[in-house]
Amino acid sequence: MSAAPPEHDWLEVETWCGKVFYLDNNHYSSFEEIGADANYFTDQQCGPYSG
Repeated sequence: MSAAPPEHDWLEVETWCGKVFYLDNNHYSSFEEIGADANYFTDQQCGPYSG
């Protein structure tokens, strides 16, 4: 009998403006997809990066 995979595999994302959010790694099939959503949600939380 094998163990079922965990329901969620949370990845913590810390933004440049200090906010933190989590993405569920089980919903992605590539690092590029994770990166795209991380960038999107960072822009939503912090606005565009102004350096």
